[in-house]
Amino acid sequence: MIINRVSAGIFIIVVLLSWQMVSSEAGKAKTHQLYRGSTEWKDWENRIMSELPKQVLQMHEANLKQIPEGMEATDFPLMFEGAGRIERGSAKPLIVVVLSDLLGGKLVVYEEEGPNDFTTIWVSEETLHDRIGSLGIEDVNKDGKPEILVHATAGAHGSALYLYSWEDSTAHLFHPNGDTSRTNFVGDGSGVSNQDVDGDGIQEILCYNRDYDWKYHYLVDYYKWDGKHYVFWKQETGGLIEKK
Repeated sequence: MIINRVSAGIFIIVVLLSWQMVSSEAGKAKTHQLYRGSTEWKDWENRIMSELPKQVLQMHEANLKQIPEGMEATDFPLMFEGAGRIERGSAKPLIVVVLSDLLGGKLVVYEEEGPNDFTTIWVSEETLHDRIGSLGIEDVNKDGKPEILVHATAGAHGSALYLYSWEDSTAHLFHPNGDTSRTNFVGDGSGVSNQDVDGDGIQEILCYNRDYDWKYHYLVDYYKWDGKHYVFWKQETGGLIEKK
């Protein structure tokens, strides 16, 4: 099952720059900052901060320092929501970071070159227009490749699941039934989850939905792995509940 979300109650403080990394954007060198917390912290590998253009943020469990005066609203940083690690045998490990702001979120993947030394190798193509809820890394379809699962709330549309397969240096987004017109699995009003329903060792995607007639009609849509895509499998209902 997916890893529990990193609590929204975790606080951050602004800290001094400890080191810098340089990346290239549109052919122009651009400096970014990246900070990893002290290795003395418990679960330090899950306390990875992300690439931020104007300041370095460090996870902190005690308090929230004030944002420096004069910082414009557009400079307010993306918030750290979760991080995970992909071990690759003799290859360099990957650090997966989920960020979000009031408008949505994004996924960033770094390659760990060494202590406090990371290279950005992949960023989600567009902002995920949902409030990020949790991050999980798991081989859900048992193809030998790790999947990246990002749970999110999709506003009035309920909950969504972004499911990526990591291969080489790119994350590939799975679409329901291979349909490129949809970008995620959405449960209208209730939620989305992943679990092995039929006991074959491969997890299914469950979308919990409901309609808004005079009565609430609760439905569960099941998506099953067919060897290439997650395709619609079946729909079940919990029946009708009288609307008060």
